[in-house]
Amino acid sequence: MINIDIITLEDGEEYEVIDAFSHKNNNYLILQKKDNDKVLCTRKVLKENDEEYIVKLDSDNEFTEVMELFYNRHKGEKKNEE
Repeated sequence: MINIDIITLEDGEEYEVIDAFSHKNNNYLILQKKDNDKVLCTRKVLKENDEEYIVKLDSDNEFTEVMELFYNRHKGEKKNEE
């Protein structure tokens, strides 16, 4: 799995990795925009020829399933307010 805290996506914006997990033989990243904590993004990590790539999800159904897993993993957690 990719071990990084901040990545720059194809939109040129920086995102923080806030969660990473495996599901159905795929590895997923949940990202939060660095300058706007209300913007989340999901990506899949693919491995080809010993190289890892971060790609968009294949479908709306995959997105829905991944986000449900993310919310269920963090259900009951409270965000620390500053």
